[in-house]
Amino acid sequence: MMKPGPKSEPWSLKKRAGYWYVKFRGESGYHTTNIEIANERVTRKLAEAYANKRSSIVPAALGYNTFGEYSLRYFKPGSCPWFARQRSRGNMVQEHYRDAHRGRLEIHILPQFGRVQLRELSPVAMEDWLYSLAYSSQTKKHIYETLMVILRDLRRDRLLEFDLSDLQPPVVRHQETRAPTETEAAQLFPADVGAFQSVWGGRYQIGVLCALAYSTGMRSGELRALNWRAIHRESRGLVVVEAINRDNEHGSPKKGSVRAIPVPEWTLSLIDTLPASVGYVFPGRTLSHLEIASIGHALTAICEEQGIEHLTPHGLRHGYNTRMRQILAAAGMEPYFDRVNGFKVSTEATDAVLRHFTGHKTRDMTDLYDHPELLKQLAFFDTHFRAPVDSFWNFRAGGGM
Repeated sequence: MMKPGPKSEPWSLKKRAGYWYVKFRGESGYHTTNIEIANERVTRKLAEAYANKRSSIVPAALGYNTFGEYSLRYFKPGSCPWFARQRSRGNMVQEHYRDAHRGRLEIHILPQFGRVQLRELSPVAMEDWLYSLAYSSQTKKHIYETLMVILRDLRRDRLLEFDLSDLQPPVVRHQETRAPTETEAAQLFPADVGAFQSVWGGRYQIGVLCALAYSTGMRSGELRALNWRAIHRESRGLVVVEAINRDNEHGSPKKGSVRAIPVPEWTLSLIDTLPASVGYVFPGRTLSHLEIASIGHALTAICEEQGIEHLTPHGLRHGYNTRMRQILAAAGMEPYFDRVNGFKVSTEATDAVLRHFTGHKTRDMTDLYDHPELLKQLAFFDTHFRAPVDSFWNFRAGGGM
């Protein structure tokens, strides 16, 4: 019986300039292992181990040696394998989300790890670096998430030597979104329109938008997409049927929350001061609609001018939820809520009504701006909820009007 011949390896080694070089089956030339020869018997075993490990790597990934070389293509338009993979799976990752990953990669991760050899990447070094950053825990978590996108692909390509579970995410200490106090809200949105104009000045249009956000709980994307057709003055309210996302794409409101919202009379009178048109209630300068950054920048600037602690547009929505819940609870609206056609009866009527104001799903709507169900809800709200809705602004000097 013939003995089997020696096992044929898918690689070959050679010595060159004091280092071991390797060539894999199918390759035309040798490349360095970065292993010095020194003691040939010992270092050859190291070179063989290196070659065996590299031979198991996905062939398309063999040309990468450093973290920077591998990650260079990530989060770029047209070349990011992660982005393309997400889209092919039906996960429509928005471009601004991809761009945020790219910013964190270029600003934070590559300067620290770009030149590090892939075999030298260490979970301890990465974790120590993350925790040493002088940023909030939430920012550190975002950097970690970007890093993990690339590390997962490195692991799939068998280029990573450690288990991903060895790299733990930073602990996030959540801070509740800050809502304006009543004193701050009265300062930002004075009852007298002349005083309101003095506060907001050249940012008057965004001031009206912020007042609408605070007194209805509308989201930024819904406010940017608000069309004059959506405002129904006769029912003293509006319908939310679309939103504009961060990529300036039109679509449904978040979580499909098409809804009708009763609007305080004072807020409607403020909207009446804007120049009416057939398009957006809050048009932009460079786009037909307002750019998302314009809202936050204007609100931040006004807060600084008024000596108010930083607020965000989402904080205004949070403020509406807090105040309107108190108003509805004090008004005792449960009997009226139970009569609403199609609404789910609940013993927690206050929260249930508020959920309808701030966002719920409405199906099978075609001509949404004039859909009978939304108009019926607006009429019902105006009949049964007008007093508590108009009392929203009563905390200010001068009251709701």
